[in-house]
Amino acid sequence: MQTAKTLSEIFKPNGIPSRQGHTLIAIIWIVGASLAWILSPNAMPKPTEVFACWTVLVNERNLLGQLFTSYSTILTAMGFTVLFSLLATYVTVIPVARMPGKLVTLLRFLGMTGLTYMFNRLFGVTENAKVAILTFGMTTWFCTSMMKTVEDIPEAKYDHARSLGWSEWHVVWEVVVLGTAHTALETTRQIFAMAFMMVTLVEGLIRDHGGVGVMLINMEKHFNLADIMAVLLTLLSVALLQDAFLSWVGRQIFPYATSITERK
Repeated sequence: MQTAKTLSEIFKPNGIPSRQGHTLIAIIWIVGASLAWILSPNAMPKPTEVFACWTVLVNERNLLGQLFTSYSTILTAMGFTVLFSLLATYVTVIPVARMPGKLVTLLRFLGMTGLTYMFNRLFGVTENAKVAILTFGMTTWFCTSMMKTVEDIPEAKYDHARSLGWSEWHVVWEVVVLGTAHTALETTRQIFAMAFMMVTLVEGLIRDHGGVGVMLINMEKHFNLADIMAVLLTLLSVALLQDAFLSWVGRQIFPYATSITERK
């Protein structure tokens, strides 16, 4: 009976699966994806080939060291991104300071091709240039998301804070800064995904200090598809582990911030 109910919920429109249902869904998709990979055309490397290449990359080609280099670049860029973005967002409560923040959000439409040359001129072909490019690309989107959040704060929340006799700066701290902290963490989590996506491209453009991006560029020249998949899956695994960690942190710090409409 319980099994029938579980199956009914996972296939029913707008169903609410139990914990067992979520586990079953995960098993179904993992098994399905694994079978699709194993039975894929011969042009695609098989799991055993990828694992063999991964072992060689770790033992002989310093994959983990290159991964650490890339991750260090991501963390540095994310640190600057969060700092600059939150500062640019929170100062928009001051009318005269709104224009710079708005300008930052408009820069998200720019591509990286021409800007790469400008950053190279400013910072040289160095690690600093990689961090600057990543920071620029992520800051524009971080600011866009957070400024929208601040703009959507109901006026009633400001009025309630003022009714408590707080000064305007205290109102800003409680309503804008603390009141949107859970959104800031969730935005950080989402922008981290962008960092993992961009880092290989940036490292391919600026090869100073190496990184997995440099490894991937070299592998593409030699058509080493199994090696490429091994590197990409390793990077994806690290990204997913970090995303799960930030999600867990968010649930611990802001247990009541989850929308009541979220599907469990």
